[in-house]
Amino acid sequence: MKKALVLFLALIILATLPVSAFADDLTMQSTAISENPIVSGSINVGNIEETDMFISLEEAEYIAMRFVADTISADLSSWDENIGITSTVTMYDQTSENITAYCVELTRGYIVISAYIGVENIILEWSDEASPVYENLEVSEGDKIVYVGAFGYYKDNGTSTLETLDGASVEKAQINNRLESARDVRNVPAYVLSSINGSNNAVCSEPVITDPFAHANAAYAGPFNYYEHINKWENGSNLVLINMNRFNCKNHCGPTAITNMLKMYGDRFNISSIKNDTVDELFGSVLWIGNAKYYFNADIRVDGKVIFGGTIMALAGSYIKDCFKEYGLTATCTKKAISFNNIKTSLRNDHLLYLMATSHPTYGSHAMACYAYTRLVSATTGSYKTYLKVADGWSSSPRYVDLATLTSDNYWDAKISR
Repeated sequence: MKKALVLFLALIILATLPVSAFADDLTMQSTAISENPIVSGSINVGNIEETDMFISLEEAEYIAMRFVADTISADLSSWDENIGITSTVTMYDQTSENITAYCVELTRGYIVISAYIGVENIILEWSDEASPVYENLEVSEGDKIVYVGAFGYYKDNGTSTLETLDGASVEKAQINNRLESARDVRNVPAYVLSSINGSNNAVCSEPVITDPFAHANAAYAGPFNYYEHINKWENGSNLVLINMNRFNCKNHCGPTAITNMLKMYGDRFNISSIKNDTVDELFGSVLWIGNAKYYFNADIRVDGKVIFGGTIMALAGSYIKDCFKEYGLTATCTKKAISFNNIKTSLRNDHLLYLMATSHPTYGSHAMACYAYTRLVSATTGSYKTYLKVADGWSSSPRYVDLATLTSDNYWDAKISR
């Protein structure tokens, strides 16, 4: 099992943290002990070495921002989309040689992340308000921070002893490193290791839709006739859709969708700040904003290969807002559940939609820009079928998405004003 295991396990375990990890008092948190994870005897863990379980500083920062986004989305913290990383402090064991954890300092609050995946919770402590505990140690240049478990902080100033939070001295040999004893591959749930082995990989099996009538007649009881549509973006304008394959990037469906939204709006309303940029320049601006504010990350690499990345869906609204602001425009973004009534209202009001598909039979996990819909009615059953017209990023031609395949997903409604 190679290094790609590290971040994959980290993100899955992060996503399944128990509710008890978030107490009512958000001043300072440490994660609760999760239910006992058991590694199945049928899963081979003998080839997983300690180095495979190590989390780098770059990966810790990525995990931290994912954690921030998750708590914002679940309304479990007072953080918002303006939160960013100010610095990251590496912390060590009592020998000051082995890394035990990282403290990711934020513009407000902090997150302590284990340097090893094989612990019961990789988020060891966090606060959305307080400063890091080690600030009480008055650390000087050259000192190291020793961290051996939740709120177990010491200062190593190069002597044979460590300084405690209350200023006392303690011999290094007397320190009980709780993280060392807790670190074990057997703390990794069996289903996570099974996922790594590919047993849970989703397969996108359905083809793209280019003709809603043909799809409806093939998939449902027809024949189908036209009922209604809304499409304000192709009326009298030369709509140019962007294919993400033109860009040298990975996991960039989100930035491509936003670039499509910018291009569509600029062309339709003759916005010079947008039209003066080439498509590559537009995408470059979107990508820069995404990386700068951790909305998007495609830079977690192992041996030169991107292993993780993508747009943080919980912050996509802020991402869209900042990209339009870059071109002198105001975007008011509202996250909504995908339903026919919501979609119809958004498009009738001349808004652009940032669709977020998950486990989709055609697109898997994918972001795309929606700007229109067509509704059909069956001549035999009277049932309605709605098809969203999208810039899916896979083609420079419009595609359609069957609304029935998106009912558990969300979208960002973007109202643009000049």
